[in-house]
Amino acid sequence: MKLFILCLLCGISQAAEWSYAGENGVEYWPNRKDTMCDLREQSPIDIPWDLVYTDFDAFTMTGYDNMQASGLKVKNNGHTAQIDILPDKQSSTRLSGGGLNGTYYAAQLHFHWGRNDHEGSEHTFRGQKYPLEMHIVHWKSEYSTISDALKERDGLAVLGFFFTTEEAGDNENLKPLIDSLDNIAFKDQNAAITIDFDDLMPTTHSHYYRYMGSLTTPECNQIVVWTVFENLNTISSAQLQKFRELYENTENEQRHHIAWNYRPTQELLGRKVHKNFQEDVPSSWHWGYEGTEGAHYWKNYYQTCSGNQQSPINIPEVTDMTRTKFEASKNLDTLEFTNYDINIDGEIHNNGHTVQIDISNGYSGNIGLKKGGLMGDYTVGQLHFHWGHDGSEGSEHTIENMAYPLEMHIVHYKTEYRSITGAVPKPDGLAVIGVVFKTDAKIVNPNYSKIIDKLPDVKYKNARSQITGFTLRELISDNLRLNETNGLHIPFYRYMGGLTTPPCAQVVTWTVMKNPVYITPEQLAVFRSISHITSGPIGSHDIIKKNYRPVQNLADRIVYQSGNFKDLMDVDTASSLIPSMLTIGAFLFTVFLL
Repeated sequence: MKLFILCLLCGISQAAEWSYAGENGVEYWPNRKDTMCDLREQSPIDIPWDLVYTDFDAFTMTGYDNMQASGLKVKNNGHTAQIDILPDKQSSTRLSGGGLNGTYYAAQLHFHWGRNDHEGSEHTFRGQKYPLEMHIVHWKSEYSTISDALKERDGLAVLGFFFTTEEAGDNENLKPLIDSLDNIAFKDQNAAITIDFDDLMPTTHSHYYRYMGSLTTPECNQIVVWTVFENLNTISSAQLQKFRELYENTENEQRHHIAWNYRPTQELLGRKVHKNFQEDVPSSWHWGYEGTEGAHYWKNYYQTCSGNQQSPINIPEVTDMTRTKFEASKNLDTLEFTNYDINIDGEIHNNGHTVQIDISNGYSGNIGLKKGGLMGDYTVGQLHFHWGHDGSEGSEHTIENMAYPLEMHIVHYKTEYRSITGAVPKPDGLAVIGVVFKTDAKIVNPNYSKIIDKLPDVKYKNARSQITGFTLRELISDNLRLNETNGLHIPFYRYMGGLTTPPCAQVVTWTVMKNPVYITPEQLAVFRSISHITSGPIGSHDIIKKNYRPVQNLADRIVYQSGNFKDLMDVDTASSLIPSMLTIGAFLFTVFLL
């Protein structure tokens, strides 16, 4: 067994054969003779939510950025692509600190991948799989040799790094490795390689997770101090495919590609997983809308983002009575947009994710919502916008599977909670009005001029400017119902959901207006000029090109209609244009009289 592990570390597989699939596959490893694969401290694991903060000191990595003299060889050992350091050179690449009890010498690194870009990592992060994982294997120097280290519980220290394909383009730092794979297509082939281990690691690797575990291949010896890093490296899909083209056989044997080579996660069984940072969310990660910061990853850092009442949603077809319905007893058509006709005083700013207007006179002006099935009175706090790359996307909500290029959210807090911050922890804390937009080159919407004219002033993140001179009523409809005697019921959908940004708190009573507002493509384009950088020239990659969360599962929720929309199906499109057409008609009539 010791000989096997020693040979595995050196890239020489001489032990009894094992594989990832078939009769020698992972499910049969615990049945092997003299195996440890059925013991209680096995690897890999899923990194859980329940973590123990430990004040580990910083890692000291010596030689990782200067390995020209290490005599590196890349080889195909029939299970993976592996880069070995010559035995007499291993002390030149060493690891200490990071909570390790001693110094460890680097022996080799290798990779684990999957059949596609949605699997491959051995460890997972709160259920999240990554397409590639790299392990850098070290042995503890005080044990003199690898053979001696293999006898000890802390004999090996392995660093694990996840890769993602979310970012576009090849990772140029990986090029020497990827190019070398052509030279080791078959088992036992090897080639010299010039590369630094540092080039294969993410630029930032300050945050990590620590636990005690095992080798992830037979005989699964429980001798590993594991460090799995939070920070991700990148690899393109094309680069990743080169790993899958390696063969598990020698050139003269029947050929089978190494399509995948990862062991499934094992149970923790009472083990503690430590982290080296105190925050709930590490400072090295920030939520966004694209790449590894995108909405798909929010649930890994904000547990509420995987709840069962998330937003946005697709508003079902009005004919689907199992998902949406009209109930007159809910009195939704009594919703009052109180003082929505008062001029807004506020501050417009770019928060790096969107353009937001904080409304300063909401509370003093009693501007808000009441009745209409709400659980009390609500005061307006702010409004903001969501858009997409082009005219085919951008809205957060979709209506009967139709996406719109822009959506506005007017956020209200329950008046008794006095602020949005005070309302977010409460289950009935917020009420949000959602308004979707369509574009038409012939319909210039003057009601948005005050806002759109201010957008150049906040093109940079953190930029702020005062704004006034418009009402919330005109942003939705001049006919909006202010009270029992002023205005009309404008149809909407109602459901219970959550914030559409982290922490995704499920505290929102959503009111999504049925009919879209119209603006021109030119007006919409100004939103897409906003950037997420704080200063300097703005390139195409600096623009906030999209800032919407994809629709979430409606689950067993019902979307309620504020009226019987089946009776309106034939007139909805026409009615949404009436205010604009009346405005244009009045303008033309006035010109004619002049």
